[in-house]
Parts: sequence; C-alpha cells; structure tokens
Amino acid sequence: MYNIATPVSSLFSSFKNCESIISHSDCLELRDSFKIKKSKFDKLYHFEFQPIHHLSKQNFDLIEKTTNENKYLELISFHMASCFDKPKILNGKFVSGGKSYTLEEMFSNARKNFSVIKEIVGDSIKIAVENNNYYKTPAYKYVTEPTFINKIIFENNIFLLYDLAHGNITAYNQGIDYNKYFNSLPINKIIQLHICRNGVKNNEAFDAHYIPNKKVLDEVRYILKKADNLKYLTLEYYKNVKKLIEGLIKLRETIENYE
Repeated sequence: MYNIATPVSSLFSSFKNCESIISHSDCLELRDSFKIKKSKFDKLYHFEFQPIHHLSKQNFDLIEKTTNENKYLELISFHMASCFDKPKILNGKFVSGGKSYTLEEMFSNARKNFSVIKEIVGDSIKIAVENNNYYKTPAYKYVTEPTFINKIIFENNIFLLYDLAHGNITAYNQGIDYNKYFNSLPINKIIQLHICRNGVKNNEAFDAHYIPNKKVLDEVRYILKKADNLKYLTLEYYKNVKKLIEGLIKLRETIENYE
C-alpha cells in the first residue's frame, strides 16, 4: 500500500489550506523549517543536515527531541548534498565553502553518525538519505555518484529517498542516459519518492519544483514497478494551493491505476 506524504510548507499557512491539503494526503512530511500542530498524520520527518558530514551533539539532540515529540513517525530522512561542510550558494547552486571532505571521511562520518542515530530512534523508525542533483561545481564531487550512494545505503543498512527531479537533473547535466543512471542506483532500497518536474535553461537542468506533467507521472509508474519497498510518494510543489490539490489528485489517480 502506497501513502501520499505531503511536505509541510508555507501553503499550510491557514487552517482551511491545512484541511484541504490533508484531505488529499495520507500523511505529512515534516520539515525543520515549518511547524504545525502535531497530529496522527505526522509520519515522516526530513532533516536539513547531512550524516556524511561531522554531526554535533546538538544535531543528535535535535533528532532525539524530534522523534520523542512526534510519536507517529515512521521514517526520518537526511540530505547528502555536498562534499563541503559549509558550501556557499551562487546562482542557486552549491559552490566551494568550508572544509572539503574526502571520500573516506564521508563514509566514516556516515558509519559513526548512523550508528548513533539508530540508537536514538530504535527499530520502530526507518532511516533514509536523499540523492542530490548534480551541477558542474566542486561542491557536488562524489555525492551524486551511484557507487557513493550505494555504499552509504548498503554499508549502513538504510533506505533511499529518491528525488526523481534530482535524478533527471544529474543525468542531464552529466550528459548520461537517465535510465542507465537510475538503474545503477539501489532501487530496491527506495522507500520514498520525491516528485516534481525540473526545468532546463541555457542547456542546464535545474530544480524548479514545477507541478508534475504526464512525462513525470509516467516515470512514477515506472518506478512503482521497479521499487518493491517504495511506500511513500511526496509531491514537492510549493507555489499554489489549488494547483497542489490538483497535483495530489492526479498522483492519487496514478497510484490507483497502477494498483
């Protein structure tokens, strides 16, 4: 059974919007940036920091506090965004900033951090990491490579939050076949799917968070067939409540037609 897990965002700014969005969702994905009244719909939490980096006691305390306060959580997820610990943002892309981790340092950080995180959350909450998109800057070294993603997931026995747009952006910007890229990822470890449509400008793909079109929904159907452990589908669109509802309805239809 699949669950539509809608991310909490600025579109939840009114009670009426909340009711409408939740009525077309099975559960919610909470974020560090937005707080709403706790409810039984709060089943996922997406943290902003990266376990491939050094994590502080404050990071671990936040995970413990969050999981204790949200008793309905089933899945928590984290980023794998950059090899730099403090990347700067230039024209919407990460560029060099702070310490550049080596490949082995990121693997070592992941082993240590996920060991602690598992002790905090126990067996009742699953853990996932999200694939990032690739741009041609040093900040994305290693982190979008399938070998890197596979090792992080299998070595730490965790799951993949697959961001469909990030996968398409990575393939486009590296000039490789998307299907070949996707099929080299740990597909059977995909537990959650982030869904939106990316854009292309000046021969470069970018993360636009456009509402999905037929092509994107066809890709969702393809992933449904391939990913045996996929449970949560998340529409990442944040601009207009009415269009979000329309997108959630179409996503529901896509799931029901597949099932």
